[in-house]
Parts: sequence; structure tokens; C-alpha cells
Amino acid sequence: MMKEKSAVLFRTDANAAVGTGHAIRCLALAQKLIQESIHATFLATDVAPGIKEKIVQEKVGLHLLGTPPFGPEDAKRTAEKAREVKAEWVVIDGYGFDASYQKALKDEGLHVLCIDDFGHCDSYPADLVLNQNSSAREEWYKTRSPDTRLCLGASYVLLRKEFLEYARWKRVNPKTAEKILVTLGGGDPDNVTLKVIEALKTLPNLDVTVVIGGANPHIKALKAACETSHFKIFLNASNMPELMAEADIAVVAGGTTSYELAFMGM
Repeated sequence: MMKEKSAVLFRTDANAAVGTGHAIRCLALAQKLIQESIHATFLATDVAPGIKEKIVQEKVGLHLLGTPPFGPEDAKRTAEKAREVKAEWVVIDGYGFDASYQKALKDEGLHVLCIDDFGHCDSYPADLVLNQNSSAREEWYKTRSPDTRLCLGASYVLLRKEFLEYARWKRVNPKTAEKILVTLGGGDPDNVTLKVIEALKTLPNLDVTVVIGGANPHIKALKAACETSHFKIFLNASNMPELMAEADIAVVAGGTTSYELAFMGM
């Protein structure tokens, strides 16, 4: 009789309000799990179209929660979905998943991995806390449970497999940077991207590539701005490592993309 495969449930969201970085780094972990023959399923209240496409392309399950994010009802439904997909572990990534949420999942007999950025919770009942940032400090998690393990620092950065394929690639930096990549996250609700585009228009002899995500609410305006300046623009680019490799310098938001660019030697 064949042994039933293990499964992991990811609880995260991706939209203009919260951005798409939480889901992207969860997807990186899901890719690795699938390589190890472990089922991966996403559960979300909202997913931007571009992120939804990426999840489906990776053959990761995707379900919508059907309840407001965070809170007791969210935790209850998440535990129910974990049992449904036979997942013993739940990965949570988002700033609304507080100590009570983690405890609710633990009380349901589940193991919890909390992906964190700045120690925002009052305490951490989770089994594992992963903070991939170089700024991560153990003192941020003094109020964790006695058996909570910490995975802190850039050695735990979650990089998608398409970036890892560039592990042996070496960048050659030109004397003058002319190829500029602009990518300010999957959402950018304040439209900082447009301000960067307008600033770059004032500089001569630049080859500018702009990448925007499906959760960006200003797509029409950004496409119009790029057309008048002959800048290239991509929506939900599937070849980010290639675009990063081609660029000399980048203007980016301070999120997951920063670690991807560091890996690419930008």
C-alpha cells in the first residue's frame, strides 16, 4: 500500500493593501516542498490575478477563505481546511496573524510556522518563527513559547527556484549604468512607480524597464506614462531573474525583491 503524501497549508493574502511579497516568499517554500513530494495548498481571503496565475502554474492548490482576514473565524476555517487537505503544518505569513491566531491553530493540534519581519506579535506560540531579514534579532522573540525554534537572518531567505538557477551566474558591471529596472512591489497603492518614471524621464540615454504587479491599481496610467517615454513596461513578469540580469541598476521597494536583487548581484 502506497504511503500517503505529506501536506502543508499556507495561509497568506496578496492584494494592493498588503502587497504580494508575503505570497511570493510562501510560493518559494511551496516550490521546495513540491520538489520533496510534499503537497502544498494556499488558503487566502484575496489573491491578485498575477499571483493566482503563479500559484496555479506551480501546481499548488488554491482556496478562498470566504471570511474576513485574521481573527477567530479565520483561524477556525484555516484549521478546518488543514484537516481537509490532511496538512499537519500551517505556514502563516502576514502582519495580522497575532499570538491568539497562532495559539488557536496550535490548540487544533496543528504545527505552525510563522514567517515574520519585525517581531510584531506580543508572543509567539508557533513551533517555528522564520525571519529572513538581516536585521532580525533574537530579542524580538523573548516572549516565545519554550519550544519555539527561531530561524533568523539572511541565510534563511526564501528564493524561488527561477532565481536559484542563476546561482553560478556572474554579473559584469559597466562603468556607466544605463539599463535601469524599476519595480516597486506587487501593489504600490500610492503610485510611487509613476513618480520614479517621471523622474527618469528627465535623464538622457537611459534604457528603462518597469515591472508592475497585478495588484497595482494604477496600471492604465503607468502604461500611458511609459508609452510617451518609450520605457518598456511588463505586467506580472514571469522572467524577473532575466530582467534583473539585464539591468545595471534598480529602483525598488524594500521588500522581498531586495533579497532577489542581492542574490543577482545588483
